Formats: sequence, structure tokens, C-alpha cells
Amino acid sequence: MQIDLVSKLTHDYLASRLAPNQKKEDQNIFFTYENQTLEIYSIMEGFDGTSVKFPNAKAKRIKSKGIWKVYCMGQSMKWELYKPHSEVKDINEFLKLIDKDKYTMFWS
Repeated sequence: MQIDLVSKLTHDYLASRLAPNQKKEDQNIFFTYENQTLEIYSIMEGFDGTSVKFPNAKAKRIKSKGIWKVYCMGQSMKWELYKPHSEVKDINEFLKLIDKDKYTMFWS
């Protein structure tokens, strides 16, 4: 049940980020949800024409505490807690947080 809800909400959110003229099949933003961890990433074309995965945002569910930890990609190219708001109560709050992207950490 939780997997289906997270997947549906994330899918709908990413679909809402499509440009007005962009077709769904041209979308370059994807997600995975495995082991209570949601990762949103973009696929970009590299300089040599190969596809490169660029991480955008990550949330890890801490079931025992009823929260989600929020991560952004740091300058070290490692996931770091998103310091301005490192915890949210549910996936909706996470998606709203990354959509607002007040500090340009997720969609830069």
C-alpha cells in the first residue's frame, strides 16, 4: 500500500513539472522507490553523447519515528541532509518542499 501511494504521488508530481509543450515520453525526470527510500533524478546527455544520471532529491522513510528524512546532493557529490528542513511528516510535504526549492538545492 505505501509503495503504491508513494509511487502514485511522485508520478503525479513529476508529470505536473512537464513543460506545457512537453510530451510525457520526452520527460527526463524519473524516480525509484526501494527500501523505504525515494530518489528523484534526471537523465541528461553527457558531453560524449551518453546518458548521465543527475540526482535531484532523496527522502528516506523512518517508519519507527513516522517521518521522512530529506536529502540533497552536496558539493561533495554525496547525499547530505537538507539542513533548512531535514524532516517532513509525509511524502506530500516532501514533494511540496522540493517543488518550492527555496534554496535551489533540488532543481538547480
